[in-house]
Amino acid sequence: MSAGVDRREGAASLVLDAHVVGRAHAEAPLLLATLRGMGDAGLGARRTRMSLVSVEALDGRGLPCGTALDPVGGRLSAVAPGVRARELVRPGDETARVVRVRYVSPTWLKEGGEVVREPRFGALMRRLRARLGALATVFGEREVDEDPRAMAAAADAVAMIHQAVTWYGQARRSTRTGQTHPLEGFVGEAVYQGELGRFLPMLRLGELLHVGKHATFGLGRIEVEVLG
Repeated sequence: MSAGVDRREGAASLVLDAHVVGRAHAEAPLLLATLRGMGDAGLGARRTRMSLVSVEALDGRGLPCGTALDPVGGRLSAVAPGVRARELVRPGDETARVVRVRYVSPTWLKEGGEVVREPRFGALMRRLRARLGALATVFGEREVDEDPRAMAAAADAVAMIHQAVTWYGQARRSTRTGQTHPLEGFVGEAVYQGELGRFLPMLRLGELLHVGKHATFGLGRIEVEVLG
Protein backbone atom coordinates (compact mmCIF):
# COMPACT_ATOMS: atom_id res chain seq x y z
CA MET A 1 0.00 0.00 0.00
CA SER A 2 1.33 3.41 -0.95
CA ALA A 3 0.05 6.58 0.70
CA GLY A 4 0.45 10.02 -0.81
CA VAL A 5 0.77 12.94 1.58
CA ASP A 6 0.77 16.62 0.57
CA ARG A 7 2.45 19.27 2.69
CA ARG A 8 0.01 22.04 3.53
CA GLU A 9 2.71 24.74 3.49
CA GLY A 10 3.82 24.09 -0.08
CA ALA A 11 3.52 22.00 -3.19
CA ALA A 12 5.96 19.27 -2.17
CA SER A 13 4.63 15.76 -1.66
CA LEU A 14 5.76 12.72 0.29
CA VAL A 15 5.08 9.09 -0.63
CA LEU A 16 5.03 6.48 2.12
CA ASP A 17 5.08 2.72 1.52
CA ALA A 18 3.29 0.60 4.13
CA HIS A 19 3.36 -3.19 4.01
CA VAL A 20 0.38 -4.67 5.82
CA VAL A 21 0.90 -8.34 6.69
CA GLY A 22 -1.80 -11.00 6.56
CA ARG A 23 -4.76 -10.53 8.88
CA ALA A 24 -3.48 -7.07 9.81
CA HIS A 25 -5.14 -5.90 6.59
CA ALA A 26 -8.42 -5.90 8.52
CA GLU A 27 -6.94 -3.23 10.80
CA ALA A 28 -5.83 -1.03 7.90
CA PRO A 29 -8.38 1.68 8.81
CA LEU A 30 -6.47 2.16 12.07
CA LEU A 31 -3.30 2.69 10.03
CA LEU A 32 -5.15 5.28 7.97
CA ALA A 33 -6.28 7.06 11.14
CA THR A 34 -2.71 6.98 12.45
CA LEU A 35 -1.33 8.55 9.28
CA ARG A 36 -3.94 11.27 9.48
CA GLY A 37 -3.07 11.89 13.12
CA MET A 38 0.62 12.14 12.28
CA GLY A 39 -0.17 14.68 9.59
CA ASP A 40 -2.28 16.77 11.96
CA ALA A 41 0.38 16.69 14.71
CA GLY A 42 3.19 17.46 12.26
CA LEU A 43 6.42 15.62 11.42
CA GLY A 44 10.02 16.43 12.24
CA ALA A 45 11.59 19.03 14.47
CA ARG A 46 9.52 21.78 12.84
CA ARG A 47 6.31 19.78 13.12
CA THR A 48 5.44 20.26 9.47
CA ARG A 49 1.75 19.50 9.08
CA MET A 50 0.55 17.28 6.26
CA SER A 51 -2.70 15.95 4.85
CA LEU A 52 -3.38 12.48 3.47
CA VAL A 53 -4.69 12.76 -0.08
CA SER A 54 -4.63 9.23 -1.54
CA VAL A 55 -3.98 5.58 -0.76
CA GLU A 56 -3.22 3.06 -3.51
CA ALA A 57 -2.91 -0.71 -3.42
CA LEU A 58 0.28 -2.12 -4.98
CA ASP A 59 0.84 -5.44 -6.72
CA GLY A 60 3.78 -7.82 -6.34
CA ARG A 61 5.93 -5.62 -8.58
CA GLY A 62 5.23 -2.54 -6.48
CA LEU A 63 2.99 -1.01 -9.15
CA PRO A 64 -0.37 0.62 -8.37
CA CYS A 65 -3.30 -1.71 -9.01
CA GLY A 66 -6.20 0.30 -7.61
CA THR A 67 -7.31 3.08 -5.30
CA ALA A 68 -7.66 1.83 -1.75
CA LEU A 69 -9.05 5.00 -0.22
CA ASP A 70 -12.66 6.05 -0.62
CA PRO A 71 -12.23 9.84 -1.05
CA VAL A 72 -15.79 10.49 0.10
CA GLY A 73 -16.18 8.20 3.07
CA GLY A 74 -12.51 8.15 3.95
CA ARG A 75 -12.52 4.37 4.28
CA LEU A 76 -10.04 1.77 3.07
CA SER A 77 -11.36 -0.91 0.75
CA ALA A 78 -9.78 -4.19 -0.35
CA VAL A 79 -9.20 -3.71 -4.08
CA ALA A 80 -6.59 -6.39 -4.68
CA PRO A 81 -5.66 -9.78 -3.18
CA GLY A 82 -2.68 -9.99 -0.88
CA VAL A 83 0.76 -10.57 -2.39
CA ARG A 84 2.34 -13.96 -1.62
CA ALA A 85 6.03 -14.88 -1.67
CA ARG A 86 5.74 -16.90 -4.89
CA GLU A 87 4.44 -13.81 -6.70
CA LEU A 88 7.64 -11.93 -5.86
CA VAL A 89 9.93 -14.48 -7.53
CA ARG A 90 11.58 -13.13 -10.68
CA PRO A 91 13.08 -14.85 -13.74
CA GLY A 92 16.38 -16.47 -12.78
CA ASP A 93 15.62 -16.67 -9.06
CA GLU A 94 15.00 -20.42 -8.98
CA THR A 95 18.40 -21.28 -10.49
CA ALA A 96 20.40 -18.49 -8.84
CA ARG A 97 23.97 -19.32 -7.83
CA VAL A 98 25.44 -15.83 -7.37
CA VAL A 99 23.48 -13.11 -5.59
CA ARG A 100 24.32 -9.60 -4.44
CA VAL A 101 22.58 -8.27 -1.33
CA ARG A 102 22.74 -4.56 -0.68
CA TYR A 103 22.27 -3.49 2.92
CA VAL A 104 20.60 -0.16 2.26
CA SER A 105 19.86 0.84 5.84
CA PRO A 106 21.85 -0.22 8.93
CA THR A 107 21.34 -3.92 9.53
CA TRP A 108 21.71 -5.23 13.09
CA LEU A 109 21.97 -9.02 13.35
CA LYS A 110 22.64 -10.93 16.55
CA GLU A 111 23.48 -14.60 17.10
CA GLY A 112 24.35 -16.44 20.27
CA GLY A 113 24.22 -13.20 22.21
CA GLU A 114 26.84 -11.59 19.96
CA VAL A 115 26.36 -8.79 17.44
CA VAL A 116 27.20 -9.90 13.89
CA ARG A 117 29.66 -7.42 12.39
CA GLU A 118 29.86 -8.87 8.89
CA PRO A 119 27.05 -10.07 6.62
CA ARG A 120 27.45 -13.84 6.81
CA PHE A 121 24.73 -15.51 4.76
CA GLY A 122 23.82 -18.01 7.45
CA ALA A 123 23.28 -15.26 10.01
CA LEU A 124 21.23 -13.24 7.52
CA MET A 125 18.90 -16.13 6.70
CA ARG A 126 18.42 -17.24 10.30
CA ARG A 127 17.37 -13.75 11.37
CA LEU A 128 15.22 -13.33 8.26
CA ARG A 129 13.43 -16.63 8.87
CA ALA A 130 12.86 -15.66 12.50
CA ARG A 131 11.26 -12.37 11.44
CA LEU A 132 9.10 -13.93 8.73
CA GLY A 133 8.18 -16.77 11.05
CA ALA A 134 7.03 -14.39 13.78
CA LEU A 135 4.94 -12.38 11.31
CA ALA A 136 3.42 -15.54 9.84
CA THR A 137 2.53 -16.87 13.30
CA VAL A 138 0.87 -13.65 14.47
CA PHE A 139 -0.71 -12.39 11.25
CA GLY A 140 -0.53 -15.22 8.70
CA GLU A 141 -2.60 -18.26 7.88
CA ARG A 142 0.13 -20.77 8.74
CA GLU A 143 3.79 -21.03 9.69
CA VAL A 144 6.72 -20.59 7.30
CA ASP A 145 7.24 -23.69 5.12
CA GLU A 146 10.94 -23.99 5.85
CA ASP A 147 12.53 -26.34 8.38
CA PRO A 148 14.82 -24.09 10.46
CA ARG A 149 17.62 -26.63 10.92
CA ALA A 150 17.73 -27.71 7.28
CA MET A 151 17.60 -24.10 6.15
CA ALA A 152 20.38 -23.06 8.54
CA ALA A 153 22.66 -25.87 7.32
CA ALA A 154 22.05 -24.96 3.68
CA ALA A 155 22.57 -21.24 4.38
CA ASP A 156 25.87 -21.88 6.17
CA ALA A 157 27.08 -23.74 3.06
CA VAL A 158 26.70 -20.55 0.95
CA ALA A 159 30.00 -18.73 0.52
CA MET A 160 30.46 -14.98 0.85
CA ILE A 161 32.83 -14.19 -2.03
CA HIS A 162 32.83 -10.42 -1.63
CA GLN A 163 31.81 -7.95 1.03
CA ALA A 164 32.13 -4.21 1.39
CA VAL A 165 30.27 -3.07 4.48
CA THR A 166 30.89 -0.41 7.10
CA TRP A 167 29.39 -0.01 10.53
CA TYR A 168 26.94 2.83 10.88
CA GLY A 169 25.76 4.19 14.20
CA GLN A 170 23.03 6.66 15.04
CA ALA A 171 20.46 7.13 17.79
CA ARG A 172 16.82 8.15 18.00
CA ARG A 173 15.19 9.97 20.87
CA SER A 174 11.60 9.20 21.76
CA THR A 175 9.54 12.36 22.11
CA ARG A 176 7.08 10.37 24.23
CA THR A 177 9.45 8.84 26.79
CA GLY A 178 12.58 10.95 26.32
CA GLN A 179 14.67 7.78 26.04
CA THR A 180 17.46 7.39 23.49
CA HIS A 181 17.66 4.19 21.43
CA PRO A 182 20.70 3.18 19.33
CA LEU A 183 20.00 2.59 15.65
CA GLU A 184 23.07 0.96 14.19
CA GLY A 185 24.31 -1.84 11.98
CA PHE A 186 26.30 -2.52 8.84
CA VAL A 187 25.58 -0.92 5.47
CA GLY A 188 27.07 -1.78 2.09
CA GLU A 189 26.88 -4.96 0.05
CA ALA A 190 27.92 -8.59 -0.08
CA VAL A 191 28.02 -11.17 -2.88
CA TYR A 192 27.14 -14.79 -2.11
CA GLN A 193 27.74 -17.97 -4.11
CA GLY A 194 26.11 -21.35 -3.78
CA GLU A 195 22.74 -23.08 -4.10
CA LEU A 196 20.70 -19.91 -3.59
CA GLY A 197 17.46 -20.65 -5.46
CA ARG A 198 15.68 -21.98 -2.37
CA PHE A 199 16.38 -18.75 -0.48
CA LEU A 200 15.14 -16.24 -3.06
CA PRO A 201 11.45 -16.27 -2.03
CA MET A 202 12.44 -15.39 1.54
CA LEU A 203 14.95 -12.81 0.38
CA ARG A 204 12.28 -11.19 -1.82
CA LEU A 205 10.03 -10.97 1.22
CA GLY A 206 12.97 -9.52 3.11
CA GLU A 207 13.14 -6.70 0.57
CA LEU A 208 9.63 -5.70 1.65
CA LEU A 209 9.74 -6.47 5.36
CA HIS A 210 13.41 -5.86 6.26
CA VAL A 211 15.50 -7.97 8.63
CA GLY A 212 17.11 -7.72 12.05
CA LYS A 213 16.63 -5.48 15.05
CA HIS A 214 14.58 -2.28 14.68
CA ALA A 215 13.24 -3.40 11.30
CA THR A 216 10.01 -1.59 12.16
CA PHE A 217 12.00 1.66 12.31
CA GLY A 218 13.31 1.13 8.76
CA LEU A 219 16.55 -0.64 9.65
CA GLY A 220 17.56 -3.82 7.87
CA ARG A 221 16.35 -2.78 4.44
CA ILE A 222 17.90 -5.00 1.77
CA GLU A 223 17.93 -5.12 -2.02
CA VAL A 224 18.60 -8.40 -3.82
CA GLU A 225 20.11 -8.83 -7.27
CA VAL A 226 20.72 -12.15 -9.02
CA LEU A 227 24.08 -12.05 -10.81
CA GLY A 228 24.15 -15.56 -12.17
